[in-house]
Amino acid sequence: MGPDTVRNPDVAVIATEHLGRIDVMRSPVEGAPALAIEVVSPSHTAEDMRKRTRQYLAAGSLAVWIFYPTLRLMEIYSPAGMREIAAPACIDEGACLLFSGLHLSVPLADIFSSDPRV
Repeated sequence: MGPDTVRNPDVAVIATEHLGRIDVMRSPVEGAPALAIEVVSPSHTAEDMRKRTRQYLAAGSLAVWIFYPTLRLMEIYSPAGMREIAAPACIDEGACLLFSGLHLSVPLADIFSSDPRV
């Protein structure tokens, strides 16, 4: 992401045009994922999550999704701002830059287990 910054999101979605520039023999991969997904664990601090989010967006990520399993909610960050979604609502990303016109609708209840401690 930068000369002194390496991040490893829990899930990274790489844009097709970025795939051609990736050297699979080098680690870490240069550049930011189009979408970085982080799952917050008890060891993460709010300060760390905000720092990560700012770094992903500054490096060129189009969006950062942060999941809070014990709270059963997620935050979606983009250069345009932030929004929060709580279960049982849906992640509803219609015709967005990330998915090339694909409409994505996934209920958070399907993502989070019925027992938030699992």
